[in-house]
Amino acid sequence: MPSPFPGMDPYLESPGRWPGVHTRLITAAADLLTEQLRPRYFVDVQDRVYVSHEGDPGRSVIVPDLFLTERAVPVHAGTPAKAAVGLLDVAQPIELKLLDDEIHEPRLAIIDTQGNNVITIIEVISLTNKIWGSRGRENYDEKRADVNASLTHLVEIDLLRDGTPLYAKGGAPTA
Repeated sequence: MPSPFPGMDPYLESPGRWPGVHTRLITAAADLLTEQLRPRYFVDVQDRVYVSHEGDPGRSVIVPDLFLTERAVPVHAGTPAKAAVGLLDVAQPIELKLLDDEIHEPRLAIIDTQGNNVITIIEVISLTNKIWGSRGRENYDEKRADVNASLTHLVEIDLLRDGTPLYAKGGAPTA
């Protein structure tokens, strides 16, 4: 069935799907760029890392690696109820940490192999980068300022409709 929204796919933009889409976009772009740019340039997938905390507004769109739900064990016909109840006993409580404080977001770096200089950083924007007040946005803005203060080029690809745009129309810095 064709998408009711030509040019975009809201299914892929959902926070639960976006991490996989983001990773696949980064990987595909690295592979395509490597074919075009080698041997003079090397395309590296790097992580931008930041530390989040429990009160971070960006945590609402971060999908945990592990998700637990409580589910009753079904009692099968002919199975004594006493045996089924025994399956629910837990010897010791289990404590799990569902979200890491350290968040990794991949980006691409194009590196000149002759001078080993980073020529271009390519960022595929995540929803955590677009939430005002989140640690992901603060970290992204810091890294953006570092790149803009250097001789390295910055390419930002924002495919997400949600969140606050990184720059409002007409507000982009001169290139």
